[in-house]
Amino acid sequence: MWKMIRPENAIEQMVVTVRFSESLSSLVSKRIIRELERSTSNVGLTNRQAVQGFQLNMQAAGQNFVPVAMPGMLFQSTSVFRVNEEVVNQISQQVEFQPTHLAYSTWTYKSWDKERETLTKLLLPAIETAVQSITIGAVRLQYLDRFVFDGDKGAVQARDLLNDETDLIAPNIFTAPDLYHSHTGRFDNVTSRSRRLSQVNVDSQDMLSDGQPDALAGRRTISLLTAIEDQFLESGKEFSSEEVAGFLSSQLDDLHVHALTLFKRVINNKFAQEHRLPHE
Repeated sequence: MWKMIRPENAIEQMVVTVRFSESLSSLVSKRIIRELERSTSNVGLTNRQAVQGFQLNMQAAGQNFVPVAMPGMLFQSTSVFRVNEEVVNQISQQVEFQPTHLAYSTWTYKSWDKERETLTKLLLPAIETAVQSITIGAVRLQYLDRFVFDGDKGAVQARDLLNDETDLIAPNIFTAPDLYHSHTGRFDNVTSRSRRLSQVNVDSQDMLSDGQPDALAGRRTISLLTAIEDQFLESGKEFSSEEVAGFLSSQLDDLHVHALTLFKRVINNKFAQEHRLPHE
């Protein structure tokens, strides 16, 4: 039978990404890093490390692309779990800043209200600073759920977990004798200047024995990624600093509702009801 990776939910990771319409200057990036140093300290993300990204700038005709360094930062908190009787550190929350985007990730999801409150505290001051110089290109909400099969791998049935009547999953996975992938996505126009990307990725995997929590080591799992991303076309979406809080709150709630709708369409309704997951 299929089980969730934890008693309260199956969410292995949640990620919210705010992408800028173009790269921020080094001066604005430094200001945003200072804002993030304050906001992450207040929420307990005390581990920090610099990261180096690159972008390619095209020079005059006939010349090569030139890589340009893009300094960024990671802000993290950690928790511990046990692997083969050894205690291992694991990242529990992370804020990533690059001049092209901001992203919040959590591996200890509790509830939407709690996570929205946390990520707003973390990201809002930085976004308010960014929009003084740049527009917003896209906002994305992504969930990665993982389910573990408790039993012999020969008895695995995808339809016991997934909806075999949905058009969001490739039908051949329901007769696949072994591991499989199903990756789908589509764009829908929201307004004349924005469109929405919906994604559903399903992967059947055998987890490695090394480096995994004892409950996952060597087990057959199914990972289910559901993502909603609103992309603002042309020159991006422009805000004043005072408008960002209201936009971020309503935008995230809207993405969350649509992500739940995707989840309900791809999960087996009986399984969802039995495990108190969102269902039709």
